[in-house]
Amino acid sequence: MAEQTFKVGDKVRVLAGGRGVITYGPVNSTFDTYKMFVVKQDGDGERAFKASDLATLDRFEIGDQVVSLHFEGTRTVVAGPFRACLGDDFYVIKNADEEHSVLHADSLRPLVLTPTAGIKVGDRVRVLRAKWGEEQHGKVGTVLSVTETFRDRENDLHPYDIELDDGGTIYAAEVEPVPATVTYDGVEYSLTAEYRDNEGDFWKFAEEQTEEGGNARLHYRGKFSGSYAAGTDALSYVVDAWGPLTEI
Repeated sequence: MAEQTFKVGDKVRVLAGGRGVITYGPVNSTFDTYKMFVVKQDGDGERAFKASDLATLDRFEIGDQVVSLHFEGTRTVVAGPFRACLGDDFYVIKNADEEHSVLHADSLRPLVLTPTAGIKVGDRVRVLRAKWGEEQHGKVGTVLSVTETFRDRENDLHPYDIELDDGGTIYAAEVEPVPATVTYDGVEYSLTAEYRDNEGDFWKFAEEQTEEGGNARLHYRGKFSGSYAAGTDALSYVVDAWGPLTEI
């Protein structure tokens, strides 16, 4: 009997109990004797199962959140599957304004958000991959959202909405964090590092920075003090008075 095949996004029943969504696969077993798929079950983490231990369900259920190439944003399945004049497997979906549409299952995809690997709103990131925005690869910006539903025509989710430093926004499929920095007099300083001035005293940046460059502020710690003072001084003032600063 031929081994059943699945793809990412398929809803399946686990024969040992429960149901879930395929999130990865297929992969070969250790000795290449069977195929395996990773399944995310409701209320549980992701686990790998043999293909023979899985069975298909209706492609969508009432209440499922879906996306399609025919529209932007997320829709909700409200009826189906049913047979229409053009064949089987049609569903009724609606948007947030209660507008209904009828689409075939082949044009719908389950809303499965990819892990964001710790990336959160407000983080500084570099764009690694963005469909139809390849000229923006390598650019740096600030994360506005990590739950976007834009997908390209290969159903490749782009969950990150990035405001680029040189203007404009872009949906990105992959990003990487970059250290938060400020620049003064041509020198870049990391907001997470500690620095020693030319007299041997230590400085670190205040937790909240509302301005960039020479106006960023630092906390001071003296040679014989184990804690940083509550007051702050501007980076420009510290560099001009006791620079250069050396990162430690």
